[in-house]
Amino acid sequence: MNLEKNSPRSRRRVPKRNGNHRGYKRNTISQPYCTKIYVNGIVVGKVVGNVFEKRLVKADHFFHIHLSYCFEIESLAQAQKAGARWVKIFEKDTGRTLWALISTIYEKKFMPPESNGTQLGLHIDFWTIGDKPLGTQMSFWEV
Repeated sequence: MNLEKNSPRSRRRVPKRNGNHRGYKRNTISQPYCTKIYVNGIVVGKVVGNVFEKRLVKADHFFHIHLSYCFEIESLAQAQKAGARWVKIFEKDTGRTLWALISTIYEKKFMPPESNGTQLGLHIDFWTIGDKPLGTQMSFWEV
């Protein structure tokens, strides 16, 4: 077997710093910084900018008795600490996006008896349905 100096077999593959073992460059598109929110060691959502985002299945997470979505108090506190003002729910099964202010959740809250005081619920009437929340003033940078 003849191995020339520049033949592919003669070169030893060494991982590159900005790539995987095959030498391909990783995706370097900058993503917005996000903070993961944990409850009991499980990721329940993330905070991107000032929005606490949750992706869930309506059939599993919507309280049909109370017509509401509920949140662990701990997760809302972590999201506020990370800088969130809004909650955004994306329903995977229906494709809908719902928005609410965290302050609205605290003002209009109810505590479902099933949660033993660990959750806050917000009735579906207080959620805004759509891609962007209504009644928000655009910042200078969004124009």
